[in-house]
Amino acid sequence: MDVPETPVQPAIRDLGPPRIRRLAIFLLGIVFIGALGMASVPGIQEGRLAPSPTPPPGWPTPPPGRSFATLTDFWNGQAEWVLEIFDVGLPVGESDTVYRGGTEFWSYLHASFPSAGVVDSCGNPAPFPGCVTLWRSTDGGRRFTLERPVCLIPCRKCPCDPARDQSDQQQYPRVFFTRSRAYMVYEWGGAVYLRISYDGLNWSPSLPIPGTGWSRPARRCPPAERVGVHPHIPSEQEYGDCLAGGPPGLYVEGSRLYVFVNLGRSPGHMGCLVGPASLSPYG
Repeated sequence: MDVPETPVQPAIRDLGPPRIRRLAIFLLGIVFIGALGMASVPGIQEGRLAPSPTPPPGWPTPPPGRSFATLTDFWNGQAEWVLEIFDVGLPVGESDTVYRGGTEFWSYLHASFPSAGVVDSCGNPAPFPGCVTLWRSTDGGRRFTLERPVCLIPCRKCPCDPARDQSDQQQYPRVFFTRSRAYMVYEWGGAVYLRISYDGLNWSPSLPIPGTGWSRPARRCPPAERVGVHPHIPSEQEYGDCLAGGPPGLYVEGSRLYVFVNLGRSPGHMGCLVGPASLSPYG
């Protein structure tokens, strides 16, 4: 973000109060199994993650004659976003990019064989929209590279089973690192799934978020989850009359884990599910 020579006054539109409601509490929907921990999950070793620190002062450097601004500058119309690099090597597909210290960034991106030549852990082409893959940058985000064109999360056995492994659609991944864990959520078939990791590379079995996905009939779901008819685009009512899920959001603070989901369509709303950040990877 840079400070322009001539202040730019952005057009601001009042969107009104957010329509956010709490759908459920994970603690009520997830059964804990004794003292099971991540170390008991095959391929997962308990450890301690280095936090994603704030970039060191002075890095990266702004273009000549410019200086970095703050969000306050932007809200006040004193700053603008500037495109630095048109193509950083990431293919088509939603992604979540995490700063990992120094000049390193990790981008968790759902990719497929058609989009990036990706295969699943059994060697079969990953269908579109695809699975989560890991792209790395060591030059401050200027160029990302897929070191292995294989789905990051292996299937539990071969061949991969979409219903069991979600290998065909781990879409809209969102990743959050804490000091001791990493969390990932993504969409599969409208529902939201959660995985946990101690290194950001090896992930636990998937945990379905209770109450997410398509359902019917409409009379059985809250009004905010109902799918209406849109005048110009398909409403996708063939999948269900109610929706709580879709592209998720993710945030962790203290002992709380927050997952944001889409509620309904035409009109759409936002929902927030709250649960314990210390939950077991087995549910």
